[in-house]
Amino acid sequence: AGVVESVGADVRGLSPGDPVLGFCPGAFAEYACTSARLLAPVPSDLTFEQAAALPMGAVTALRGIRTVGRVRSRQRVLVNGAGG
Repeated sequence: AGVVESVGADVRGLSPGDPVLGFCPGAFAEYACTSARLLAPVPSDLTFEQAAALPMGAVTALRGIRTVGRVRSRQRVLVNGAGG
């Protein structure tokens, strides 16, 4: 999670000062740059820490499917116990 510092001329829906979460290479730096399509507003009922952790479940699942499981197009996957 982070706070938008600035946006490009063609970016819509994000403004400087907006709290966001998402995916960004180099996100552990003080400043980082990413595509606006990889970001989402932080829901008002989440703390900043909760927002920062939110994408981790998706990243873990995606790595498990793509890298570890090597699932390919048209294969089937059983997701067991994803209810949290």
